[in-house]
Amino acid sequence: MNKSIMLARDIGNYHPGFKNRYNRYILKHNPELIAYEKCIEVALVHASDGLYTHTPEYGRDFSDNSDCKTASVNEKTGKAEIGSIETKFGALRIIIWNPFTVKLDYMYIPYKDVIRLRIACYGNQSHKLRIVPTWSTKNNTYNQFQKFLLPTFKALATATG
Repeated sequence: MNKSIMLARDIGNYHPGFKNRYNRYILKHNPELIAYEKCIEVALVHASDGLYTHTPEYGRDFSDNSDCKTASVNEKTGKAEIGSIETKFGALRIIIWNPFTVKLDYMYIPYKDVIRLRIACYGNQSHKLRIVPTWSTKNNTYNQFQKFLLPTFKALATATG
């Protein structure tokens, strides 16, 4: 399993555009052809059971002011950097590919916690903000971010708070 295949599974389960056989085939056998970010946003809306709508505007992806982000855990550092959050004004719905566990992890971080956890970038990007969940191979956790972990894509889509 790899990141593309795992994301394709989640998208295929909820995105209405992937209900027909042809599109499912593409999703399964050529996942690199898919623009994941937008597909994930649409799939989250459909999995949310009407909690919010897709509203891609400045600072948010959804009508509840939340925003979707994806990241991958770096195999050398264990860090999953989620950048460009300085314009966000709602919760973050995050999907992280974890190569250590070979699975996707889902996090819902309420905005009050985003404010608390965000840190400045450095160098030419010092005006930008990010959060950096770090996977501990010793403890098999995301340390201070562990409490935001959710078990499924559906749980991520329906999270509030």
